[in-house]
Amino acid sequence: MADLETIKTVATITAPLTAAVIDTWIKPKLNALYKYIKTDRELFENSLFTRFNEYLLRSYEKNSYINVIVFQNQQRKLEDIYVPLTVKTARGRKGIIIDDYKSDFIPTYKKVLVRDSAGMGKSTVLRYLFLSCINNNEGIPIFIELRKLKSNEPILRYIYNELNAIDEEFNEDFVLQLIKAGSFVFFLDGYDEIPFSERDKVTANLQDFIWKAGKNHFIRSYAVEENVVEKGRESA
Repeated sequence: MADLETIKTVATITAPLTAAVIDTWIKPKLNALYKYIKTDRELFENSLFTRFNEYLLRSYEKNSYINVIVFQNQQRKLEDIYVPLTVKTARGRKGIIIDDYKSDFIPTYKKVLVRDSAGMGKSTVLRYLFLSCINNNEGIPIFIELRKLKSNEPILRYIYNELNAIDEEFNEDFVLQLIKAGSFVFFLDGYDEIPFSERDKVTANLQDFIWKAGKNHFIRSYAVEENVVEKGRESA
């Protein structure tokens, strides 16, 4: 784990970035969603912004570091060791270097499936893009490790729990309506890591969520035996 002083430094640097995400993408949506709010507007806004800010700060810190085997599994900053990878379209006609959050990747391609063999850096790419999304204020990023999803727990409940939403006023219906309004970028990592016993139902839940949240952007990673990276407009 990173030391406490480093974590404080990351939080200090990241705080203005996460605040910009909230100001740009969340605050403008609220006027249209107040019919789903059953409490004082100011208190609700403070709770909402605090929870999203805490989530973004926590997720930014978590994804900023990566365990490196060659350094005896010690943690290193992702930005210090990241080597830009190139993804290609399914037909191999176009290559895109992932060295920043680029518009010719997302949002040009609304639903992205990144396929490659295990250990080739798919999760690292998603984590790097998650950080870049916040750095460049390109949307509201949500990082989901798909192996943690359960067949009896809809993905919305998982997101709700990630936001630590325990107040009754901060209900799941509001979260769903906020997501349906758009501007979210969902990073869905490790589809192949979902246990086989859970995969069918988790997949059905995931597909239902993507359908309901169609105004947003999705990028999903999936390990395959072949050394292939696929990106397509219609695949998710």
